[in-house]
Amino acid sequence: MTLWQTLRRTLTRAARNDRPAVGPLPARPQGKSQDLAPAAGFWELLEGVLARAARGGGPDLFTAKGDAQYEQDYAGHALIYACVRKIALSAAEPPLRVRRRHGASLRLLDPHPVLDLLDTPNPFCTAHDLTHYLVSRLLLTGKAYLWKWRGGNGVVGELWPIPSSWVRPNYGQGNRLIASYAVAQGGGRFLTVPPDDMIHLRFIDPATLTEGIGPLQAAQHDHQMDTERQSYLVEFLRNAPIPGMKLRVKGNLTQRQRDDLRAALADKAGRGKRGSPLVLEGDADAEMIGAAGDMDWPGLTALCESRICAAFGIPPILVGARVGLDRSTYANYEEARRSFYAETLRPLWRMMETALTAGLLRVEGHPGEELLYDLDEIQELQEDREKRAARGREGWKAGLLTRNEARAAAGYEPVPEGDVYLLPVGAEERAPSED
Repeated sequence: MTLWQTLRRTLTRAARNDRPAVGPLPARPQGKSQDLAPAAGFWELLEGVLARAARGGGPDLFTAKGDAQYEQDYAGHALIYACVRKIALSAAEPPLRVRRRHGASLRLLDPHPVLDLLDTPNPFCTAHDLTHYLVSRLLLTGKAYLWKWRGGNGVVGELWPIPSSWVRPNYGQGNRLIASYAVAQGGGRFLTVPPDDMIHLRFIDPATLTEGIGPLQAAQHDHQMDTERQSYLVEFLRNAPIPGMKLRVKGNLTQRQRDDLRAALADKAGRGKRGSPLVLEGDADAEMIGAAGDMDWPGLTALCESRICAAFGIPPILVGARVGLDRSTYANYEEARRSFYAETLRPLWRMMETALTAGLLRVEGHPGEELLYDLDEIQELQEDREKRAARGREGWKAGLLTRNEARAAAGYEPVPEGDVYLLPVGAEERAPSED
């Protein structure tokens, strides 16, 4: 079986949701850093430090869950789903551009083969899907993997976002922290992928040099607490023997009389007839029983929601969390949107720009080029148009901006011979003195 057929088989299983079981990894390949020759004894010490850092030498705080379980939490908790979906969909809004540096100037390159690749990463994935996959896995597991498939000419022809639970790094030696990646194929089999064929994105874990910690992992205790609260309420409502009505009669009733009375009440005020008036005769007396205690627990709910939203970096009001809706107004919502785009999405876009630039341009022989997100159409990041126009007018009047710079601030196209400054009346432009 050829390598390409093996790759296709792996992705075919993925399309059928046949999650491969991750078992023992292949033997760790040797790195190439042994060719370096630092001071005697120093490299061995540094190599040991880096090896421990790569493997997470500190205590593992998250042994209770693996990547597969974190990925499944997405479908099991409404607030986790709302946070991940909101961030992933918003992160996929702006398109990517390629620009080249020419000294101090920058020039956009369009068309560009990398842009074509990102626009159609593979036959089953769009550019929007690709960003959604990467961001979702970053948020859930703290890391995301983008597998580069090469054609016979060695050029990258397809990009595949692989679930974090399918991939394990094979650690190298020295400064070659990751020598390769093992992609699980099921049945205990793995495909070894060279490091240059895998783009590895992660939220930095300060305890290691290669692993990542995502928002869900940081908020796992709050997630578990909220899940237990919901489970408790469901079990209580399902199991608690709480009658809806208490009926008091004088004297003793036989078992048959009790059964007949229950049947009569169910017929008169049962499902579909609840709330209907009930007429009693003789010495009978009926009393409605309210809900059992206060089952709302607003304090605990607000605590869990606020901490989960804080870990994801999303204002609670944007995902409909109760803690955010209690004091929601239109002005608060608009301010929360601007804060979300500026403080959460912009750093996320920057991190993805650098990772994709390294993996798709630097490694592939384009050292002077870089990927960046085009944020010009993101309204939440644009200053109010009138404020920008007013600042442009003032800058033009003060002689600080050219006519075209002032027009650009107001949203107008440049004009010929517009790269001039407004000088005060009577002012004369002179060249600097040589004295």
